[in-house]
Amino acid sequence: MKNQTLALAAALMLAFGVDASAQSLKLDSQDPQPVKATPGGGTATTHAQLRNVGSGTVPVNFRADLSRVVDGHNVSICFGDLCYFVFPDDNPADRDGFDVLPDGTTDLKAQLSPGGIEGTSTITYTLFNNGNPGDSLQYTVTFVIGNATSVREIGEASGVRVGPNPATGIVTIQGDIISTVIGVDIYDAQGSIVRSVMPSRTSTLTLPVNGLAAGSYHVILTTDKDVFRAPITVVH
Repeated sequence: MKNQTLALAAALMLAFGVDASAQSLKLDSQDPQPVKATPGGGTATTHAQLRNVGSGTVPVNFRADLSRVVDGHNVSICFGDLCYFVFPDDNPADRDGFDVLPDGTTDLKAQLSPGGIEGTSTITYTLFNNGNPGDSLQYTVTFVIGNATSVREIGEASGVRVGPNPATGIVTIQGDIISTVIGVDIYDAQGSIVRSVMPSRTSTLTLPVNGLAAGSYHVILTTDKDVFRAPITVVH
């Protein structure tokens, strides 16, 4: 029935000329990433605020990419006081949307229960308008779970070179440790992920920064044992 309702909504939008590409959802704020916690420290939590900038009420739904979640880490997401546990076979069609009023906001809370297991888990939530799935945005969170949870500067890794920096189009990071990297994320100055890059599994990693606004960023490189930060600057 819900699938039929979505199909009917899409048909009505086409029939009456509603712009299916109109963007009504935006993130007003997001806690700095990554979130650091210990294996036995209980549930780790990070917050954001979702705003409806459109003229009508938006029923917000979500789907989750769990491909970078460590086995044994359990994740959930809350819209205000309404919380959902998220599983690999999660189906958005099985739930109704959470209504956000015009120019209204709702608090997002992404959570991870480590279950005593160390490791780094990254979850990408796609938040979308249940009546217009093309109206969507991505909300990515990273949890670093370990008894030593500090993020190390890339200069602490022997023989690693980062350049050019400042950069206009591409930044290259080279060094033996780069072949052990399992996660690469670029964060802006507000602590939000603006780009994720597939690890190269070689000693050279190429990061495209074209399309990013001029300013300061930091690259978070996650290995099986450590998390490193490499500051970069984008210029035009």
